[in-house]
Amino acid sequence: MVLAQDYCGRGEDHPKGACRSRKAMEAQRARMRLVDRPYDPEAARRWKAVSNVTRYGLTPESFAALLHDQDYACAMCLEPFKEAQRICVDHDHSLGCHPGQKQACDRCRRGLLCVACNTSLGHIEARLFAAQRYLKKHRRRVA
Repeated sequence: MVLAQDYCGRGEDHPKGACRSRKAMEAQRARMRLVDRPYDPEAARRWKAVSNVTRYGLTPESFAALLHDQDYACAMCLEPFKEAQRICVDHDHSLGCHPGQKQACDRCRRGLLCVACNTSLGHIEARLFAAQRYLKKHRRRVA
C-alpha cells in the first residue's frame, strides 16, 4: 500500500480500488488513534490462522509445510523466524488470479517472508513499476 503518494506505482493495470490516497490514509490513521483496544495475543493468533486460510488458501498443515520447506526462515533474507514473529505470505499481484481482492492461490503464492522483507519487497516492486513506466514514456526511437 502506497502511503506517501496520491498515485499507485504499480501501473495502469493495477485495480485502483486497492490503493488509497494520502488523504484517505491520514483519515484512517486518525480514526485508529481514537480507538483504545487492548492487544490480545490469543485473538491475534486466531485471526492470523483464519486469515491464512481465507486469504491465502492455506490450512495450518500447508502453512507448516511451507515453513518446513523454507527451513523455518524468511525466503528472502534467510533469517530464521522467531517464536512469536509475524510471518507474511508473499504472493504475486500481477498474475491477476484474484483481481481487486486480497487473496492468493497456489499459482500466485511465492513464499513466507518476515515483515521487513515483505515491506521492502512492496516498495521495491512499486519503484520498479514506476521506473518501467518512466523508461517506456521516455524511450527514444533510434532510426
